[in-house]
Amino acid sequence: MKNLFPIFILIISINLNSQNNLKDLVDGFTSKNSYFNEHQEELFFLHTDKTTYFSGENIWFAAYVFDKQTEKPSLFTKNLHLNLYDQNYKIVDQKLYFVNKGKTHGKFKLPKNTKSGSYYIVLDTNWNKNFKQGFITKIEIINLDNPDKLIISSEINHLLYEKENNNNKNVKIKQDFLIRRNLKQENSSIFNFKTTTNGINKYKGNVLFAVLHKDGILSSCAPLLIDHKKDYTVKFDSSFFLNGVNTISLFDEKNHVIANKQFWNFDSKIENLKIDKKIKKKDTLFLYLRAPENIRKGTLSISVLAEENKFISTKSNILNSFIDSNFSKIKANSKLLENYLIRKKSYQISAENPKRNKKTKYKHETGIILSGKLISKTKKTNGYKIALTSKENEIFIVTNLKKDRTFKFKNLYLKHPSKYSLALLNKNSKIQNSNFYIYDNYYDYTPVSILKDKKNVTHESIINSKVYIDKINYNRKEDVIDLEEVVINSFIDKEKKILDKYKNIRAAGFTDFYVPNDNLALGTDIFQYLQNVPGLRVYYPPLTNNPLIFNTRGQSSITGSQLVNVQLNGIPLGEELDPLVGLLTTDFEIIMVNLSGAGEGLRGSNGVVNLIFKKSFEDNSKRRSSKIKYKETMKGFEVTPDKYKKSNIVFNTIEQQKNYGTIDWLPNVNIEPNKPTVLKIPILKGYKNIKLIINGFDKNGILIHNNFTISTD
Repeated sequence: MKNLFPIFILIISINLNSQNNLKDLVDGFTSKNSYFNEHQEELFFLHTDKTTYFSGENIWFAAYVFDKQTEKPSLFTKNLHLNLYDQNYKIVDQKLYFVNKGKTHGKFKLPKNTKSGSYYIVLDTNWNKNFKQGFITKIEIINLDNPDKLIISSEINHLLYEKENNNNKNVKIKQDFLIRRNLKQENSSIFNFKTTTNGINKYKGNVLFAVLHKDGILSSCAPLLIDHKKDYTVKFDSSFFLNGVNTISLFDEKNHVIANKQFWNFDSKIENLKIDKKIKKKDTLFLYLRAPENIRKGTLSISVLAEENKFISTKSNILNSFIDSNFSKIKANSKLLENYLIRKKSYQISAENPKRNKKTKYKHETGIILSGKLISKTKKTNGYKIALTSKENEIFIVTNLKKDRTFKFKNLYLKHPSKYSLALLNKNSKIQNSNFYIYDNYYDYTPVSILKDKKNVTHESIINSKVYIDKINYNRKEDVIDLEEVVINSFIDKEKKILDKYKNIRAAGFTDFYVPNDNLALGTDIFQYLQNVPGLRVYYPPLTNNPLIFNTRGQSSITGSQLVNVQLNGIPLGEELDPLVGLLTTDFEIIMVNLSGAGEGLRGSNGVVNLIFKKSFEDNSKRRSSKIKYKETMKGFEVTPDKYKKSNIVFNTIEQQKNYGTIDWLPNVNIEPNKPTVLKIPILKGYKNIKLIINGFDKNGILIHNNFTISTD
């Protein structure tokens, strides 16, 4: 008996050492396996109030961003770029939205002259460019002034994905092992690995690695020490299962794939909402929405439409985007699941062609950049700083002025449009006289000008329906103010008055008159405006602080120069354009460009540009010429609208309104368990049934999608 205790201790020590050795082997394998990564990739989903629009309408949307690795709302994503591409896949507009806890919402105004056709909204981030093309939603637009296109698709919201740029190919693996899932219990986490005599001879004495993963995200790894047996069992912790399709891959010590097995996680993080009750009071329907007990700080977006609506597709939802593009089909017919997994070869991997061995090129983008150059006669600026202040953005920040007189503010949360001011501070923090030129590089992110891989469109079944647009009009009622039309008419009247005021000036017949539009030119620097005037070129010499303006037409003067004679209120400025630096186009009443220089004598041989201040600007010149320089944003974060506003489209019949209109759009509904969320839905006469299309998630990544059809009685 005395000898048993040392033997017992020895057995424990051997087992502990063996376990430690296996753990070290697993750690070494996972750290060196180039297929797997720990990058926080983003998944995107766009929920719009409907999926077909008339030109001139607003696209109301809610955008969701998911952390692919944690399967929770992305907490690191702050800048979300929304890009609009036309039917030729060319970018036509770009906006920036601020993401808070994985979600943002807003509206996207369609111009009234937008042509009919298919358009594409792309959600993207600078970080996402390391991995794939942005998330693309297809919408249809109908121009009411162009009745040629009458047939549209009522199932038009499709998702497009760019195939990831890697060399992975679906590899047929000669399997020495067969992996099977033990289905004696629901959503079993027990997997059997069966080999042959050939497999035993090849791998006996070696450690193999059973890896649980999904599309490059490693969730768990278990070692298999191969001996004389043909059957091995591994039980994973089911809490490590990822949403939707998972994969078990068996690797050898050289990172070669021996076997693969795909399986479905039947406990994916999905919940459904319930409507406890409804109460109708006059023209309003009150719906009491109930969340499951496990929901924590949930957020929803809800589209409210008539049951008959033809401008919506339910094919695209948050489950298809964040779990699997075929989720709805799988859920509807689980008998086809096994065949689906067999055909889903995209989950097969090959360690010989690693999928994730590249370094990330693009950084996380947080806030915007505001950079520029100091324009000042002060020669010594060592130790000087630039101060930026914005009351409406609640910002006061100071940055150092570099030796080349440039400055840069990073990670700014500036709304657009909004105002801010800049000031030059000396070593004693006293404000100095100065001007500033702002560069046009506000983002790290740059969108692609043309969408790539247009062939990779996932088309769904298309149901054609006629849209009789001859009975649908823009709102032109006399008692309704069309603000855009009023602004245009106001500008035309104003422009005519200003042109009449200057029509008799010297050399008027040789002069082009430019009256800045206060709406279109809002926030535009005067030099940026002049750069776009035909015949002018703005140049920034590298060794000076002042821009120069050249005439690009005709021959040089007798001095060999094509430098334009720039005047301010008729007073020549020569080559010193300091007084113009920092001024906005909207500070001027009119800009007169005489490229021929006729009537100006020798000083006008290269042309004359005369900028005339507005009277209001001159009256306020004392403030403007102060040491603090006031600016307006050129770009920044879009302001999120507080409330949904109905479209300006007029439907002549109730049936048209049901078919093509939106009843309501609720982009940001918060839900909690044990507390009903009350929805207040306006109901028009003649609406028997309405449908609610709901998408959302909670802070733990539980996904929510429901389609309710509700009687209004």
